Amino acid sequence: MEGNLQSIAGALKGLSDTTVDRVRETENLVAHVLAIEALLTVMLKSSPVDAETVRALIKETSTASDNGEGNPKVLAIAEGILADAGG
Repeated sequence: MEGNLQSIAGALKGLSDTTVDRVRETENLVAHVLAIEALLTVMLKSSPVDAETVRALIKETSTASDNGEGNPKVLAIAEGILADAGG
């Protein structure tokens, strides 16, 4: 019984360590995305782009559904960045 409990405890420790590692990786990815969004927003303020061209490219390149409208999440994020840049 004690051996089984120690085995379970070891497995839970391994799971915990893996979870902590994944959280750190996710935080790192989020930090990179936020930094890129900030840089892009500043760049777009200096050099605006046509929002319809951006939407058209997203519709062309993201295929979340068969409706031909592109991935709604990608569209929402792009529109948010454009709005933050004043476009």
